Amino acid sequence: MNEIDLAALPAAERDNVVRGLERVARQVGAVQSGVLDSIDRDGLYAEDAYWSAKTMIRHLGQLSNVEAMHRDRVARALRDLPITRDSYRRGDIGDCQVRRLARTWANPRVRELLVDAEAHLVDIARTESYQWFADAVTHRDRGPLGKAI
Repeated sequence: MNEIDLAALPAAERDNVVRGLERVARQVGAVQSGVLDSIDRDGLYAEDAYWSAKTMIRHLGQLSNVEAMHRDRVARALRDLPITRDSYRRGDIGDCQVRRLARTWANPRVRELLVDAEAHLVDIARTESYQWFADAVTHRDRGPLGKAI
């Protein structure tokens, strides 16, 4: 499928095409995270003389350093965030939401808070706009008086 003539479709079908493509892209992202995690956990990168799983996917996937870093962070975070991992695999939440959660997870001062709030935040990610979700995650990043911890 290279092209879709969206103009030829009724509005409801166009919406379904866009949502369906987004779900597939999300599922592909989840598979990519799983592959990176397997490469890392099993040490497969060393067999091919790479320094790390991140280096291996950066090279083989012709990725930028930033993209490889994001994917590596997501793969590591998903080890501790099973609800997020499962929702991502189903395509219920997207790369933006998963990357935002992974960025918060990377902060060891709030990691436990995130793990405790994961189900609530994933529910928001499934049903609300990205901005509302991001604001909810940012609120979780704050201490009792709203100061960054």
